[in-house]
Parts: sequence; C-alpha cells; structure tokens
Amino acid sequence: MSRVCIAPLLLLFLIVFPCRTRLSAQAPSADRELKVLARTGAQSVLTEDLDYFLGRNGEEDLGEIPDSTLQNAIHVLALQRQALQTLQSQGLAVPDKAIDLWIRSAKPAETQKSVEEITVELCRPTGIAAEKLREHIQFRLSWARYLEKHLTEENLQKHFDRQKARFDGTRFKIDLVSIPVPAGRSSQRSAAHERLAKLRSSFPQSEQPAATEYDISREKWVSGTGDVHPSIVDSLLECPPGGFSEPIDTATNVHLVRQLERTEGQLPLAKVSADVRAHMLIYLLEHLAQQSEARLPLIAEPQ
Repeated sequence: MSRVCIAPLLLLFLIVFPCRTRLSAQAPSADRELKVLARTGAQSVLTEDLDYFLGRNGEEDLGEIPDSTLQNAIHVLALQRQALQTLQSQGLAVPDKAIDLWIRSAKPAETQKSVEEITVELCRPTGIAAEKLREHIQFRLSWARYLEKHLTEENLQKHFDRQKARFDGTRFKIDLVSIPVPAGRSSQRSAAHERLAKLRSSFPQSEQPAATEYDISREKWVSGTGDVHPSIVDSLLECPPGGFSEPIDTATNVHLVRQLERTEGQLPLAKVSADVRAHMLIYLLEHLAQQSEARLPLIAEPQ
C-alpha cells in the first residue's frame, strides 16, 4: 500500500478525526456529473464521497482541487475504509446505536424527526449515499475509541525508541528521483516501478538520469519528519549510505532515494513529542488498513 505525504495527511486528519459535518441549505445540482474517481475493492470512490470527506458543498467544482490534493484525499479515504473493515472484523467498531445517537446529535432541535429523515438532510449537501455517511461516522467514532487505547504516553515512548533517527534531529543528504502517478494500483504505477527498477540497476552510483525524464532533487538535506514522505524516511533508516533504494510507493509518486550523507541528532522525546504523536497517528491508521488491503485494494480509475 502506498502512503500519503505527512503534511496533507495531517491536514486531512483535522477533517476526518472530529465527528462533524458541514451542513448547507443548498442541494447538489440535479445535472451534476457522477464521476468515479477510484475504487476500493468493489466500492466506488465518487465525487460526492470526496466532497463529504473534504467538507465541501456539492455545488463546488471538484476540479478546483489540485490533483495532488485530490489523489492524497482518495488515498486517505481508502485507508479509512480499509481500517474500518479491520475494526469491524475484530469487533472493535461501534454499533449502529452509537451511529444513530451521533446522527441525532447533529440536529438536536429536530426531536420529532426519525434518524432516517435526519440522515437524508445530512446527505443532501454533498449527495453522499446514506450507507457511506454511516460508514464515515462509524469510522470516526471507532477510530477515536481505538486511539484512546493505543495513543498512550507509554506507546509514544516505545515509538520514539524504535526509530529515534526519525525524530531526534538526524539529517540525511539525499538524491531523490520521482515519477508522478495516481493514487492506488494502476498501469502508470506499474510502469513507473519498471522504469525506476531499470534505472536503479543500469546507472552507476555516480551517474544520474537526465532531468527531462524524471523529477530529480540532487544533494538535498532532509530531516526525518516533515521534509519528505515517511516511506522515504523508512528507506533511509534501513539503508546505509550508498546506492539507490528499491522503488518506494507514495500516494502520488514512485521514488528512488540514495542516501549520500547522514548527521546524527540528539533531541529527546520531550522536544519532539508532537512529531512522534503525528507519525504514530499515521502508523496506527496504516496498521489497521494493511490488515484489510487485500480485500479492499485501492485501484485508480482509468482516465
């Protein structure tokens, strides 16, 4: 499973984690195009799913979202669906009664209306299907309960101790080669893997491909958090300075990275606890999602 860049993911967590939705008196246009953006298993990712996920009114033009943001959002929505599947299969998802209580809390003044009637009103601004709205709510409530158990100070310390160089101010000098691809499995991603694997095996370590073929960052200094994708840091932590990594998947790219130099950091957990907590959110979400990825793979919709 490819993973999303840390900055967009944390931005999306501000939307995903709180149990709330934006309400509007406007309804989506009747002639609005129904567009399949991707699939998670047999379930489509539609324009209205992304509108609700991003807190946007259905009247807005989805094309106004930068493509990288759109692909990141698709990817995080897929992680959410996969994680919920895992929580459900392990008996950790909240029951229907809790979902009904949340729906009623969204419109506390409308005591005479049924849960079904309120659900229709909550779905109207974006056009999201009722069953998908309930899935969003179930994930949010179940995810919050899961974090109460696992996002503890003791686990934060363990997370820091296992990979100190990610958080303690260690810096890496790298060459980075990237090819943009859509989120999920696709022919473009497979082709990018092949191109980068060929590049890795055919180029001497002192040589770099022409800049016109790939997106290349040369001799760039990065830290373990915030500067590059967490998966790139995974490779840097595992490999000593030397040759290229294996191809690395992210939501919007396939990468090769080469570590040229490394300077050790000394920052303690107390100084970087926010970074550790942010990365652990990603780690926990992916831990749940990976257990259901085979059943709900994210597949990019052919353009």
